[in-house]
Amino acid sequence: MEDESVSTAMLTGTLAGDRSDDPLSSGVMEVCPVAQGARVFERIADDLRRQIHTGQLEAGEELPSEAALAEQHDVARGTVRQAFTLLEMEGLITVVPSIGRVVRSWNPKPLGVTLTAGREKAGHVHVGVQQPPGYIAELIDEEGELVRRLLTGDLSSVTDTWYPAWVVERVPALESSRPLDDGDLAVIERAGVSAVGRPRVQVRAVMADPEYRGLLGVTVGTPLLVQLTAPTGVDGRPLLVRRRTMAADRSFVEFDLG
Repeated sequence: MEDESVSTAMLTGTLAGDRSDDPLSSGVMEVCPVAQGARVFERIADDLRRQIHTGQLEAGEELPSEAALAEQHDVARGTVRQAFTLLEMEGLITVVPSIGRVVRSWNPKPLGVTLTAGREKAGHVHVGVQQPPGYIAELIDEEGELVRRLLTGDLSSVTDTWYPAWVVERVPALESSRPLDDGDLAVIERAGVSAVGRPRVQVRAVMADPEYRGLLGVTVGTPLLVQLTAPTGVDGRPLLVRRRTMAADRSFVEFDLG
């Protein structure tokens, strides 16, 4: 199989325009006001959101305390807490131990992403049989539980691979927690099943669940980039679905379309 790789980069947009009456011509996107009748905590959240978007509150800067905002807006601290929770869910702020709530820092770095698996390291392979997420089950086109090999030890990204039962029958080593002696596609090919053509690739955005918050060391409200790769055999059936998960505030992905 021809080795294919994907480098990384962030998808960005450029605001442009030469008309003075164009609200985007300045390159600054106007933040829409909260609708009339919004609850108090939503109005507090909107005020903080404006300060973040306009740079009044900068990345890494600590937000005013619950007590200070409660006094400023003449509300209970619980109301301010609701506003903070809303902004945390939006990924605009995060909680830093011993400091408090701060504006989330977005400083993504390029991250090399390969479509083929390299050699596995001892102590970093975790194997189980479990129900896959719906989007993986759809790609692999098989119902029920699947063998999952999870590779850990790298906080920049986490890779796990899901295998259909018929492939595991051909390659029982996929069920062992011992590291494979080669990339899994090479091991599968030695069992008489070869990948052909270009693999199917998807990129999705999801929010970090408890498992991935622990694996990647991120906080609640952190969005994740998920790259899914599904190489197929000569009969068109997927041989596996590989998922590489990256924190979107650390990494970005770029594809060269040929």
